[in-house]
Amino acid sequence: MKRAAAKRPVVATRLVVGATGLVAIASLPLLPYLSPWISGFFASVLALRLLTLRSTQKIGRWILVALSIAGTVLVLSQQHSLFGRDAGVSLLLLMLGLKLLELGSGRDLMVTVFLTFFLCASVFLFAQSIAITALMLAVTLGLVALLSEAHRVQPSTSVTQPARAALPMLLQAIPIMLVLFVLFPRISGPLWGLGGQDGRGRSGFSDRMSPGSISELVLSDEIAFRAKFVGSAPPARQRYWRGLVFWQTDGKDWTLAGGDSLDPASLEYSTSDAAVEYSVTLEPHFRRWAFALDLPATVPAGMEIHRDFSLRAQRPVRAPLRYQMRSHLSYNTGPLSPDERGRALQLPANTSKRMEKLALSWEQTNTTPSEVVRAALDFFHREEFVYTLLPPRLGANPADEFLFDTRRGFCEHFATSFTLLMRLAGIPSRVVTGYQGAEFNPHGDYYIVRQSDAHAWSEVWVEGQGWVRVDPTSAVAPERVEHSIDLRLMGSGMAVGFQNQLGFLMDLWRQGHLMLDALNMGWQQWVLDYDRENQAALLSRLGLAFLDQQWLGLAMVAAAAAVVLLVAFAQGRTGNPRLSAISRAYLRFCGKLERGGLAKQASEAPRAYAERICRKRPQLSPQVWPITELYLSLRYGAEDPRPEEVQKLASMVRRFRA
Repeated sequence: MKRAAAKRPVVATRLVVGATGLVAIASLPLLPYLSPWISGFFASVLALRLLTLRSTQKIGRWILVALSIAGTVLVLSQQHSLFGRDAGVSLLLLMLGLKLLELGSGRDLMVTVFLTFFLCASVFLFAQSIAITALMLAVTLGLVALLSEAHRVQPSTSVTQPARAALPMLLQAIPIMLVLFVLFPRISGPLWGLGGQDGRGRSGFSDRMSPGSISELVLSDEIAFRAKFVGSAPPARQRYWRGLVFWQTDGKDWTLAGGDSLDPASLEYSTSDAAVEYSVTLEPHFRRWAFALDLPATVPAGMEIHRDFSLRAQRPVRAPLRYQMRSHLSYNTGPLSPDERGRALQLPANTSKRMEKLALSWEQTNTTPSEVVRAALDFFHREEFVYTLLPPRLGANPADEFLFDTRRGFCEHFATSFTLLMRLAGIPSRVVTGYQGAEFNPHGDYYIVRQSDAHAWSEVWVEGQGWVRVDPTSAVAPERVEHSIDLRLMGSGMAVGFQNQLGFLMDLWRQGHLMLDALNMGWQQWVLDYDRENQAALLSRLGLAFLDQQWLGLAMVAAAAAVVLLVAFAQGRTGNPRLSAISRAYLRFCGKLERGGLAKQASEAPRAYAERICRKRPQLSPQVWPITELYLSLRYGAEDPRPEEVQKLASMVRRFRA
């Protein structure tokens, strides 16, 4: 009996649906970073693929060509190039979507699966969080399960069956993955830092401050940075994180003074306390600002310090940045240079008579700058000022209107008006912005500083003490120093509420978030920040510090090969005995044919081998085809073959004569 040549297999509908779903899931993390037009085009292609599932007619080749040209033109119009991260990933996404439209054969399915693997890898050029990693691992499991299902002779009886078959394959790859991660020669920086990150949607401080700028920033609950102390942390009233220092104002906006960075050794100050040691993990904000407690005693590598003790990274912070710090909380910055004194006493042209009269009254009734400062704080405490996130809109002279008319404002209103009053009283002063406070995470023993902790305060220069921090907001809302702002308690002109007490459910929700953040912190520290320096430190602890980059590569190859051999040996020892019996029976069958002059070629599949035998010796067809079909059914069609079927195959092979 002669068997007709098999036609090119058509991919089952369930496989097309599975491939489409996996491509859609893999693309989800990319959509916020790509153009809405590209995302819309891709979504339309997926919808078209699903709508044509039941259609007996395939989409015409010329339609696919037209859609490909349209997709390429769209990428060019949105990215102005076909090269680079954004353009390349956009083109890959659109072409993968179009490949789904012509998915009809096994070859098309293979191409789609492997392109989806590339798509999963490209996601890490944009985001590397543990949640994204878990999602991509789930997609990888789905792709391997899809390949397993595509090679089955009979469809799976349940949706989970292909996943159960694919999971052991991925588990076997974990040891190799760990070896490659630990020993792969590193570049100077995290592996995925090559792609950079997108700054859209990020909040942070600007180099210009005006009334309302910080209150808008506080509305965000995003994490600014995390800090881990060596030993005990300073109390909340001392956790002022210095960021930007503003000297100059036109009466409405405040700007930085500028100036070059200094040699840290040239900064003159004296201290009366031991330095506080801690590390900071700064989230990307795409500016150069860095933050440190009060007065930095060290300047981390890759950073610079200015005369006003503000830190700057040498490049914009486009990826999480971790640095070690030492700071002093009690200090004397010494004398003031004439240039700094002039900048610290600069007054805008719109200073009002009411402000001058108020400052003059303090200067006349008090003999020292410290007494003038206390008089100003008493004024804010005594008068009916309200600390609010939504103050009334101010006009051309915001300081005067705030002090005498509205008396409702946020920290920048209090800090800027206080600074101007001090300058009118002849006391050098400046405005500092940064963060105040932090939320302790007991699950990771570190502190979280959020954008909602953004704050502004003043510094005045006092003879014999140097620059002294003064927080006029604390005179109106002393709770601000001890507690974070409760963003739920807001309203136009309403006083700010603080998170003094949380209900049981809110506290439970908060603890869950803290546990998740601790997990992300560990992921950042041990995975994303694993660069050349961390790799060298780990190898040193393992006694492998002698390995340079060249020998490290050889060690990686040798270790990976050893792991592959161990996994193969373990798999052979613990393999399914029924599958081994099936393979042995088929090998005996092939041996009998080889002794009869019909040897199996290395690249020949079982069905192709059977067809060749039947063409040459048609009389063997009644035996060859039943043995071949039963072997394929048992080997690839059933997850756990029945013993009687395995025995039947062995019996058929014993009776076979070539």
